[in-house]
Parts: sequence; C-alpha cells; structure tokens
Amino acid sequence: MFHAQKDLRSLDVSENLIGDIEDGAFYGLDRLETLNLTNNQLVRLPGNTWSLPSLTCLDLSSNLFVSLETASFDGLPALQYLNISHSRNLKTIQMASFVQLSSLHWLSLAHSALNHIHPSAFNPIPPISFLDVSHNELRNLAPGLLQWQNVAHLRLAHNDWQCTCDLRAANLRPTDDARCSAPDNLQGAHLAELKSCSVLGGLLIPFLLVLFILLLAIVILGLACKRPSKGSSSSSSSRNRAFYNDQLIAALNSHKEYSFDCHSPYTMSSEDSRDSAYESPTSALMPRRPPPTCPPPPRLLTLPRAGPCHVAPPMVPALLRNNDAYLMPKSSQQVPITRL
Repeated sequence: MFHAQKDLRSLDVSENLIGDIEDGAFYGLDRLETLNLTNNQLVRLPGNTWSLPSLTCLDLSSNLFVSLETASFDGLPALQYLNISHSRNLKTIQMASFVQLSSLHWLSLAHSALNHIHPSAFNPIPPISFLDVSHNELRNLAPGLLQWQNVAHLRLAHNDWQCTCDLRAANLRPTDDARCSAPDNLQGAHLAELKSCSVLGGLLIPFLLVLFILLLAIVILGLACKRPSKGSSSSSSSRNRAFYNDQLIAALNSHKEYSFDCHSPYTMSSEDSRDSAYESPTSALMPRRPPPTCPPPPRLLTLPRAGPCHVAPPMVPALLRNNDAYLMPKSSQQVPITRL
C-alpha cells in the first residue's frame, strides 16, 4: 500500500473504522516516525503487525483491545512514545507483550479496564520514566515489573490498590493522589507514604501457624500416652478375674465339717445337724468371729463311795475343752465315778 512513500515520516489514519491490520500493511515505510491510529475499532495486534524500524511515536488510544498478546509490538526497536489509553475493553496485558522495546520512555494505559499486568510483561525491562495506569481496576503491581526507582512520573490514582506486603515491596512513589483501598487498617492511606513490611511482619502469620500445629501435635501425643492400651487393660482384667477365681477355688477346696455345742456361733437348726455344721465357701471368705465366752462348767456332784456290790450311776455330763470348740462326749458307756 505504501511502497511509493518510502520517505514518509508521519501517518495519521485516526477516526476510521479500521478493525484489523493485515500482515505487511506498513511494509516499505522504513523512515516513518509517527503513526496515529486513535479512535478506530482495533481488537488485537498480531505479533507480525509492525515492521517500522524508525517509528518513535505510536498512538493507539480509544480502540477496542481486550488483551495485549505476546509480542504485540515486535518490530518497533526505536519506539519511545506509546499511548494505549481509553481502551475501555482492555483488561489484561500478557507476558512479554512489550517485547524488545528497549527505547521506550513514555507509556500510558490510563482510563481503561485493566485488572492484571503480567509480572513479565516487559522483556527486557525498558527505561520507562513516565507511566500512567490511573483510572483502571488494578489491585497490585509486581515489584519486578519495572525499575520503579527510575520512574520519575508515576500515576496510579483511581485503582483498587490492595496495600499488602507484595505491593509495598515495590516501594512505589506515585506523583498523584493514589490511595489504598484495602486492607481496612490502611484504607485511604497514600501509597507514597507506605513503608515496606518488615521481615518479622511478613513471617508472623506463617510462624503462628507452625506454632499452632506443633502445640496441637504435642497435645495429641500427650493424650495418646495417657490412654491405657487395650492389651494392658485386658491383661489387668484377666489378672483380677484370676485372683478372684483362685480365692473362690481355695475356699471350695478348704471347706470342713466341725462339731459344735449349743454355744457355737455356727450351730445348725436341724435335728440331724445339731452336732455338726458345714462351713460354706461364702463364710470361708468372711472374717472369723471369735467364739463367745462360755459360762464356767457346773460343779460335779460328789457321791458317796459305792459298796462292793453297788452299781455306779452314770457319770454326770461334763464339758471338755478341745481347742476352739466345745465337744459333747457321745459315749453311753457307764464308768464308775471316783472321787475328784
């Protein structure tokens, strides 16, 4: 199209209905320095759009860009001035969108809908001294996006800046009235007055989280150590059952029969068991009661000496002490009574 205008220095095609630029459309304009494409309907810029080695000023404002793709401005090594402002549909700038713009000093992206600029959008980082991203929807800017100390004129107002440690690490010094939107304790604060987060402040939340996890682990281990195991509990129960079983077996094996008199505390009530009592296993386990004190035995009567032919009367019953029980003699044989 412009093969015959090789010496053209400036070209203005603004306020047209240009929606696309064909590959090689500006081929042959090797001396072109200024190009104005404002107020058109451009949606995208393919990577091979430009081949303008002498272009220093490019105006693309008020177009319909949605995203700036990788290498959107490849082929513009001398570009110094770039205006993409008032692109109301522009939301993202992808990685390496501004590739090989080693001479760029002035860039405006103001009054658009930007909400994200890739941290590697500039490759390599150009020596930008003027940057305007005001009136967008930006929340953060990567610390390594640009050499911020070299940006003498920085306009950041009217965005939704989240003044976290990441943004504060960039040490931005805007020249306009840029303010924080969040967090609540910094809402309304000037970005130019923010200080970088301390190392302790940046590590405080991770430190508290690790400390909480360690304390929780210690509590769980302590509870696990105090809880008796099932094996020890069952073995303790088995020992207790064995102890009581041994006591019961010993009591069953040691039952005895004793003969008691009327003074015994274990006297049976039936006729057949007057002279004996059975020690039950239950009573064997009970503490023994001492035998009651029996009254003194009655005095024996002294009878006159019997004659040679006299038959002695039966002996008066006497109580004979035999250890802890008082036994009643059962013999009915008559014995002579002698004088005591």
